[in-house]
Amino acid sequence: MGNLNNIKGLASQAISKFGAAKIVFFFGVSWLIFAALCMLSAPRQILECWLFGLAMVAAGLIAWKLLGPQNVVLYLLTFLMGLCLFRIWYIVGIPNELSGDEALYWLCSRNLDWCYVTKGPGVVFCIWCTRMVLGNTELGVRASAIILSFGSSIVLYLLGSRLHNPKVGVFSAILFQITPIFAFYGIGMTIDSPFIFMWLLSLLLMHWAWKTASLLPWGLLGLAVGVGILCKYTMAIFFLPALLLLMFSPARRQLLSPGPYLALFLCLAVISPLVVWNLNHGWMNFLHNIGQTKMSKGLQFTPASFFEFIGSQLGVVTPLLLIMMVWATFKLRRQDPMSFWFSIPLLLLFLIKSLQGKVQANWALCCYLTGLISFSAYFLAPFSTLNIRRRRLTIAAIAVAVCCTIFLHVACLISFPSNLDPFKKVRRGSVQLGHEVARLSRDLKPQQFIFSNNYMIASLLAFYVDGHPTTYCVNLGRRINEFDTWPTFHDLMCYDAVLVLSNDQNMPEQLKDRFEGYQKYLVRTRSTVGGIENVYSVFLCHDFKGMECIVPKRYN
Repeated sequence: MGNLNNIKGLASQAISKFGAAKIVFFFGVSWLIFAALCMLSAPRQILECWLFGLAMVAAGLIAWKLLGPQNVVLYLLTFLMGLCLFRIWYIVGIPNELSGDEALYWLCSRNLDWCYVTKGPGVVFCIWCTRMVLGNTELGVRASAIILSFGSSIVLYLLGSRLHNPKVGVFSAILFQITPIFAFYGIGMTIDSPFIFMWLLSLLLMHWAWKTASLLPWGLLGLAVGVGILCKYTMAIFFLPALLLLMFSPARRQLLSPGPYLALFLCLAVISPLVVWNLNHGWMNFLHNIGQTKMSKGLQFTPASFFEFIGSQLGVVTPLLLIMMVWATFKLRRQDPMSFWFSIPLLLLFLIKSLQGKVQANWALCCYLTGLISFSAYFLAPFSTLNIRRRRLTIAAIAVAVCCTIFLHVACLISFPSNLDPFKKVRRGSVQLGHEVARLSRDLKPQQFIFSNNYMIASLLAFYVDGHPTTYCVNLGRRINEFDTWPTFHDLMCYDAVLVLSNDQNMPEQLKDRFEGYQKYLVRTRSTVGGIENVYSVFLCHDFKGMECIVPKRYN
């Protein structure tokens, strides 16, 4: 018996060493390929690429030591590290321009505040952290998305391991990366990237609090939910499924303990700066977000938005995977009530909301995070014991999701008709526009400013014009945005200016008599990928006479 145990010990050590050798070899080869691609495709950002890539590999090795040297953890981290290196290369190697919203968040990171007109400070702070290290580059803006996606998979692994077993955790973490909607947030930096991470972290803390009834996890949960609300207000609904979970489980006695109320108190303390900021700014942030939900229109029945919402969910998750996730979550509701309460009721809530008004495709993504765990536990972990029909369905669901995710990455290289282009928000030719505006502005005197009537164009010009100049957004009948809380151009008397409008337009009537003279130029740009042509009207304006600053009253 002792010899048998010795043999088992030696075998496990050999497997462990072989696994470690494999991961070191993989990282070495990946690093060489990654370095070569960076030097060929992004010579101006080579230092940032190497620095960030090295940091991600180090983070992977540290996570491996913290999570333990199990083979499943080794394989998961190998996959995640390879994916991180690919994403770094994808961002800098294929010149994907920033979207207008990403540029606005970057601009907000140059004007740090407790809150902004349309968003909380969470995404802005993330971008500020990475751009301070990686500079004002696309990688500097989007690096947080890579970090948060990596962290989300790690937390999902931990949650899946606790709800079921490590095998389910690994499958869930990998499935997260190949689902189209979540794969996108590993590259594009929006408010959903930090929101997803904070939702998953809150789920992990909720499980700890639910199982132990200790004050520590409840306190940490309150802080996590509060930070999540700073990222996206959808986080506030976290307490609804948490309440349902407690009510319909033996842990309902915790509702009489101080733990849940401590969490609520700390959450309110974290988000108190939002209230103070809104109090000092006419509640414009709250009014904007209420307008986005269409709740101000009252009760109404809009079946078109209901079917539009269902179609959007089938598109961003893929139909077969979505249906099988919901089915698995329902079937495992007794074995895994946490995944059920944090998925099905919320999905029903968004379905009901879609009957009243439009629900954006990304609003319900929090419903699918525990759904990934249920799918993994019901279909992937016991795959060898499934009948042939369920195996084929499982393979088909994974294959469709992988194909859609691959298409998501390569579609930016394909030309689409402008009315069907899924990437039209980022195919503006902003790099070329920035160079043209910088070239044309040389004919003006040094005292000059750049402005537009569109916040996206103004933000992109601030990023892509040489020197990252201060830009402004003039109110010509638009809704309120972040520029209305920052210093304006209205009293820059005798300055020259560059006005940039989308498409072929004439000088707006409100601005014609605000300058001594102007010249119009049509600038045609072609996006760096996809070859989509855009037309901009650029006006070189002379001797600004000043104008009244009118803050818009429209919030949507």
